[in-house]
Amino acid sequence: MARRHHRKLRVAGGLVASAVIALTGCSLVGSADDGASSRKAGCIAPGVTDDEIQIGFVVPDTGPLAKPLAAMRSGFDARIGLANADGGIHGRRIVATVRDDESSPATNNEVVRDLIDRKKVFGLVEATTAASGGADYLHDLNIPVAGLPAEGVWSEYQNMFAYSYVFSSGPSVDTFGRYVKARGGTTAAVIRTDIGDAPQDFSSKIVDSLVATGIRILPGPFIWNLNTITPEAMAQQLKASGADTIIAPISSDELADIMRAGQRIELRPRVMLAANGYDPSLLARQGNALAGLSTFVNYVPFEARTPSQQIYLNAMSEFAPQLDRPDQELALVSYILTDVFVHGLELAGPCPTRTGFIDTLRGSKGYNASGLLAGDVDFRNDFGKISSCYSFVQVNNAGTGYDIVRNEAPGAQNASLWCGQRLDH
Repeated sequence: MARRHHRKLRVAGGLVASAVIALTGCSLVGSADDGASSRKAGCIAPGVTDDEIQIGFVVPDTGPLAKPLAAMRSGFDARIGLANADGGIHGRRIVATVRDDESSPATNNEVVRDLIDRKKVFGLVEATTAASGGADYLHDLNIPVAGLPAEGVWSEYQNMFAYSYVFSSGPSVDTFGRYVKARGGTTAAVIRTDIGDAPQDFSSKIVDSLVATGIRILPGPFIWNLNTITPEAMAQQLKASGADTIIAPISSDELADIMRAGQRIELRPRVMLAANGYDPSLLARQGNALAGLSTFVNYVPFEARTPSQQIYLNAMSEFAPQLDRPDQELALVSYILTDVFVHGLELAGPCPTRTGFIDTLRGSKGYNASGLLAGDVDFRNDFGKISSCYSFVQVNNAGTGYDIVRNEAPGAQNASLWCGQRLDH
């Protein structure tokens, strides 16, 4: 039986001198004037040499999710390529070993053990939905990991780093409610699905957010399952409910079918808010049905055309030219989660240790991936909690592109961002 995951917070202790040695991983030899090369000479952490730092990258190259997650490899390649082009981390080149876990927890357990036991890598980046497979093993050995928080384990183990969370037992934020209220929403129908956990977990956070801002939730239930109800029938239910707001944590293509059916019966909510749907390829397929749809992302949308995004696009062009469209969400997500690991290496100093990496990165705050994220991340206080800052975008009337929805609330520090407060429960 798999061991149940529990949150464990490692507490530092001991003499100051011992702590310094543990955190730097360096034997205290040479003088302060010896230079960077001699400061690296005593480093003893696995995967760390004078000139290189070895890391592992786990991704489903085969299996059912290989195609949907294909862009993740490109984002990783681009961020590592950029780091090495800039001189590496503390003078060390990052060298990656890639392993395919087939999106299988059992295979994931095998490949992470191989990377740690045989390849002796320092730590891992996991762009997979099966990281739970090797999570216990990596936690027991205190291996630093950054990755895609597609499972609950990411909000349980302190050695596993993410910049946002989908699964969270913590409280919601009032950000979604603020957005809906600002757009004129007062009464919401929430489409729910009886398949999978993630949509339900996050939709409950949105419901809590709406309730906290005074928006009424209709009892429903509005249960969506393509095998048991048609888009036409769902559209009829939504119109009959009288809701002026529809929350839809379901597949974007299936939502498009419902919205298309709704157009035929003049279903016209003030707010149609989806948990996903920011994807240019989606508009190419379904744009005429999705006009007016709002969705949110925890990074700055590409429509903002910021200098940070240009750095990302240049890195993708130079180090991951195989990807035709670098403005894909998963490529950017992978780039950012890899940046989290690179940031951890920078903070860990010239002689990184695994414990030092985890302690310094977990204690850091103000991280925003050099401006790519919608808000700052506090890796300790935000651990296991959903983000409080988002950018909202809306499909234009022609269904051909996205417009960033401006936050016109008094006191908003950035009109392109919507930031709220965490709820007490």
